[in-house]
Amino acid sequence: MVTTEFLENANEHDNLSRLAKPQGCPVLRERHRLARNRVVSLKREFKRHYFRNSIQDAKGDSAKLWKLLKKYIKNNSDMDKILSIHDKDSPLDIANELNTYFAHIGKNLADEI
Repeated sequence: MVTTEFLENANEHDNLSRLAKPQGCPVLRERHRLARNRVVSLKREFKRHYFRNSIQDAKGDSAKLWKLLKKYIKNNSDMDKILSIHDKDSPLDIANELNTYFAHIGKNLADEI
């Protein structure tokens, strides 16, 4: 779903990139930075929209949903942690495993930075 807004921002970013780097002009570099940020923001918005719609389409089809989740979650070790809940027998064990995962994810991400 590429929109004209995205194409215009991407073209502006490309043009400013070609101009700003060789000239080293602070004004051009700032305009380039802002254009780049707009393009990145639009890409993220498109991805969220795509996955939100894909997940809605996959309702009721668990295989399709897991395929989407694997595609969305980039880090395989995180996917392994999530998939480890299938080894649990009771709903309480599954809930505890998910709680532990989500309770520690913020700290783990902060440690990686």
